[in-house]
Amino acid sequence: MIYHQLLLVHQAGANGAYNAFTYGTCVCEGYTRAMQYLLRLKGIKSHNVHCISGEDKLHMSTDKQENMYKIYDLPDDGYHSIISIDDVDYLYDDPCWNAGRYQKGDKSMPWTLLTKEEISRDHTLSFNERNIDNNTLKVSRNDIQIAMQRIAIYREDRRKKQEIFSEQEIGKSTVNVSRTEKDKAKERYQRNIQERKNEGQEQTY
Repeated sequence: MIYHQLLLVHQAGANGAYNAFTYGTCVCEGYTRAMQYLLRLKGIKSHNVHCISGEDKLHMSTDKQENMYKIYDLPDDGYHSIISIDDVDYLYDDPCWNAGRYQKGDKSMPWTLLTKEEISRDHTLSFNERNIDNNTLKVSRNDIQIAMQRIAIYREDRRKKQEIFSEQEIGKSTVNVSRTEKDKAKERYQRNIQERKNEGQEQTY
């Protein structure tokens, strides 16, 4: 089932999660979509963030709203893709760069749950991120990770309860139908008996 969903949703070649999971090779957006898919399976909400590799010198994501139609001189290359974890103050994560470090033996995952200011040290976010204001963490990253785990567990439990509730409703409907059919059969039987009694009375007279 999961394989079928992956095939339907991510048929984007090297840019899709399908390549990441099936062939182990993809571009940055493939890592991003693969991470989003895994998070979605756990009930964690996220969105794709378009950006440019390198320190933010354009300040597209921090310019005031009145400058939203400003023309920016973008580099010819360096397009990159990361994600934002929507459930925890829209903190940023770069699955591609984390994976590159991990494959070289560095398991520190340095680009995980970063604020806008932190991610902007080596990423230039697009103006779509202007409404995000999360430069001050209210709790530690460890607490955030625990909260994400709890969110995933809570949503999984809720999904299971909804499935059980649906099954119970289906069962109730089936019982109701069965009872209705029995009632109808009983009514037909009683009508037949009454009709026979009536016939017998007519013959007596």
